[in-house]
Amino acid sequence: MLMTLACDDKPASKAQAPTPSRVNAVVAKTQTAESPDDFCDVYHSDPSKAPGFEYPALTGDPPAKATGWRWINVWATWCKPCVEEMPRLASWETELKDSGLGDIVFLSADDSDEIVSKFRESHSEVPDSVRMSSADALQPWLNELGLDGSPSLPVHIFVDDAGAARCVRMGGVTDRDRGAVVGVLSGS
Repeated sequence: MLMTLACDDKPASKAQAPTPSRVNAVVAKTQTAESPDDFCDVYHSDPSKAPGFEYPALTGDPPAKATGWRWINVWATWCKPCVEEMPRLASWETELKDSGLGDIVFLSADDSDEIVSKFRESHSEVPDSVRMSSADALQPWLNELGLDGSPSLPVHIFVDDAGAARCVRMGGVTDRDRGAVVGVLSGS
């Protein structure tokens, strides 16, 4: 039995562009965000319109209530952009706290405390982290905060001093985003 595996009998042209892959179909944010509107995927300039923030179920005690703004970084050990930005965020944490702009809480979406502990043994740049008790709760929780569809990590949630989730951003934070982060935490 003879089988033909080609779609047609025309030879491929060198000038013909290859079919784009799924990876090429996603456009990353590359411009510098100049305002919270540019930086946040969901932004509530009016605090009365922002949803109240509550942590999903955690494996341990939730972090102490913040006295100012709080930046929640949702990450996982298997998320390459999460791990890449971790040292940057950890270095900004002290400066943000010292300047009175707020603090950062690292919230892991990994399946177990053991996974996070083992990962931290070989990644000293990863700060202490609280952990969601179920990764299955991640998508519904992020949908409640305004991210539609199937959000991907990392996710950054900026909560004001009244406990309202004012900014939710999906995707990594780079040095170029520093001004926008300060703007969000300043309530601008």
